[in-house]
Amino acid sequence: MSFFDSLKKGAVIVGQAVGEQIQSDFTKMQKMKSDVDFYQQKFESLSDEELLRKFRSSSGSRKIACGRLLKARGYRPKAD
Repeated sequence: MSFFDSLKKGAVIVGQAVGEQIQSDFTKMQKMKSDVDFYQQKFESLSDEELLRKFRSSSGSRKIACGRLLKARGYRPKAD
């Protein structure tokens, strides 16, 4: 096996690993978007005060959903 054959084989292995990582990241992003959409629909009926409390006490998909709803209702982050 020549040097270039070995180099080609190494490049193929690296390319496959990168492709698998990209696919995994894409799947995670789709799951996160699905979760955010689900919580956004679930929290739509909450009052502004309830939504603010939930935003402050949540993390991840729930916090993003609350933030989107608050932004749609006209709330903006405080400028320091």
